[in-house]
Amino acid sequence: MEYPPEWDPWDERPSLRGKPDVVAFCCAVPAGIVLAANAATSLGVFASLVFAFGLSLMLGMSGLYHTINWGPERFIFLSRCDYASIYVMIGASYTPFCLCTPGFTYGKELLGAVWIGVVLGVVLTMFRPSSSRALRAALYVLLGVALLPTIPSYYQAVSREVFAMTAGGGVLYIVGACCYVAHWPNPVPKHYGHHEVFHMFVFMAAALHYAAIWTIVT
Repeated sequence: MEYPPEWDPWDERPSLRGKPDVVAFCCAVPAGIVLAANAATSLGVFASLVFAFGLSLMLGMSGLYHTINWGPERFIFLSRCDYASIYVMIGASYTPFCLCTPGFTYGKELLGAVWIGVVLGVVLTMFRPSSSRALRAALYVLLGVALLPTIPSYYQAVSREVFAMTAGGGVLYIVGACCYVAHWPNPVPKHYGHHEVFHMFVFMAAALHYAAIWTIVT
């Protein structure tokens, strides 16, 4: 059996491919537990656990997918799992902001719409692999910017610091996505390439959102 066209041959991957994800996963799990343990309300505990699960799932799946030289069938399956976990992370990130921000108009309605999109994205990725990649990419973008129509209400409902951290995390996710699409910068191709740069922006964005969620739920 041949590898799929998008397969990156093991001997051509940077030596650090996937390793930062494993480190980030090992940090995310205890950080999520600490976040939930310090939440001030039961709703905050629930929302924190959802966020922690989504973050740990995405990082863990990415580490698993990228660090081992899988055969073709497992590569394809784990590739789908990796992409699907991103949808879950998007929904998990919205959950604390939408559930635990008093005064955020339409927060719960927004959260419901986002999770419907998440389920759709996961189903398309896992069970309809022949679906257009452009469609799945568009769904990522649509879910990521779903907050925009409610920005005025969100801005009024949170502190300036929380708003700045929320917006900053979103910007970092976008910058990382641009690096992924452009395959640039590619600083040390043999060890630390453009894909690792993309993931570093993801880590920083998630850390900013973690800080914002901490402020909201504790």
